[in-house]
Amino acid sequence: MKFRRGDARVLVRAWLVGTRLERRLGRVLSEADLYEIAHGEPLEALLVAMAVGAGGPAEQRLTGFLRSSRKVRLAVNGRDLLEMGYRQSADLGAVLHSLLRMKLNGVISGRRQELEAARRMRRAS
Repeated sequence: MKFRRGDARVLVRAWLVGTRLERRLGRVLSEADLYEIAHGEPLEALLVAMAVGAGGPAEQRLTGFLRSSRKVRLAVNGRDLLEMGYRQSADLGAVLHSLLRMKLNGVISGRRQELEAARRMRRAS
């Protein structure tokens, strides 16, 4: 079977990344950890990981990721945090990242809880 050079590169990368993903997903991971591992990886690599790990935890976790976790977004943004008194800095991104992890892990949900969690983090710093 012949492949175009570009297609062959995609397939090779998908196989390498997919098999690596399948091994990593055999461990117990939080939903946020799964998101950080899988988010941004090519769909082809996720599908390879699911195929290699058919019937196992990698297939199950990635099915859930593709159905819901990859679509999770915060209801708040940097502007909301600036209005709350945060300063423009790398800390702003760290707070947003922490909020997203909390949301993925089911600790918070919705704008009101996201804002309250951001307020608590601000008071704690």
